[in-house]
Parts: sequence; C-alpha cells; structure tokens
Amino acid sequence: TGGEPLLDNHLVECLDSIAFDSQIKINMFSGLGLSMSRFMRILDKLESLSNKYKNFSMKISAENIGKFYEFNRYGNSWSDFLEKVVLLKQRGIKFNFHSVISNLTLFGYSDFFERFTDTRITIDFVHQPHMLSPHVLDDQSKNMLRKQLKNLNDKNVVLLLKSIDPEPTELERLNLKEFLLEFTRRRLDLSLDIFPKSFLQWIQ
Repeated sequence: TGGEPLLDNHLVECLDSIAFDSQIKINMFSGLGLSMSRFMRILDKLESLSNKYKNFSMKISAENIGKFYEFNRYGNSWSDFLEKVVLLKQRGIKFNFHSVISNLTLFGYSDFFERFTDTRITIDFVHQPHMLSPHVLDDQSKNMLRKQLKNLNDKNVVLLLKSIDPEPTELERLNLKEFLLEFTRRRLDLSLDIFPKSFLQWIQ
C-alpha cells in the first residue's frame, strides 16, 4: 500500500484471510515507523502470521545507528527501533534489513552493519534525486568511508566503494546544500553537526 504498511488497520487481517499456497514467500517491508503502543497491539497478529506462513519475513528499512538513524529516518527513535527489533526476535518473527544507500546514509552504515552481523542486509542505491547519490561527497569524507567499508566483512563492499567513486558536479553540491538547509530548517530538532566537518565545509 506504500508508506508504512503497519499503519494500515486491515493489513494483517487481509493477509491472514488469503488462502496463500504454503510455499509462497511473503516479504513485508516496514520502517517500523509506528508508535510503540501500536506496535505492541499488532505484535501478536504478526507472530500469528509468521507461524501460519513459514516463508513470511519482514524486510526492515534501516541503515544507520543513533543520531544518524534518527536523521535519515526522521520521526523514528533509535531506542524504540532497537526495542522493536528485540521484540521481533523474541517472538521468532523472521526479518532482515533493507538499507537504502545515499551520501547521507553512508555515514554510520559501517556501524549499523557491525551491530547486526547476524542479520542479512540487502542494499539499494539512491540515484534520484542526483544530489543524494552516494558519490556526492567531499574527498576527505570519501577517504574516511573507504577505510570503514574496506574493514567490513560485507559482500557488498565492492559495490559500496564503486558507488562513491564518481566526482560530483558543482550543481549536485549546490542542490545538496539547498536540500540540507531546507530539511533542517523545517525540523528544528535536527542538526547537521553529526556529519564530518570536512563535509559541512564542502557543502558551504
């Protein structure tokens, strides 16, 4: 249905009412972007769905930890996210992570990968809008990220490194600057100070 499926009041009941073949694979994408009280209310239903369909799995959208997570997944709390992940594990609900790689989510991705080494992570790259493509970064940040990524036991390392190689255009840099200024202006509880100084100086 788009957006956050767990906010749909009829989603679980709808899936539960369909006579799926037992071999069908069901992936439910979610950013877990719902209140903890609502999450607790539907947890039993998710567990029931998971027990009914052995090929049921949640694909959780995330790629950072801490302040980077809260910046890139604005509106979500990192502590709540961790608590929800623990509850899913305790209930035996299968899940893996789906990470969207942009120039902004690359900061902190290595920490995320190291934190969840026991969970499969699939990645997609941002190509539109161009200003959020992984390569739209300053050289110093790129070198720092290369060192972090090379140390990961991640099958996607080559793709991740390749994604930051191209040189950004001046227009991409200016558009990124405008985007970040507007993004933080509308969200007064966010700060660009979490990013490296070289990156902040570069976009200025």
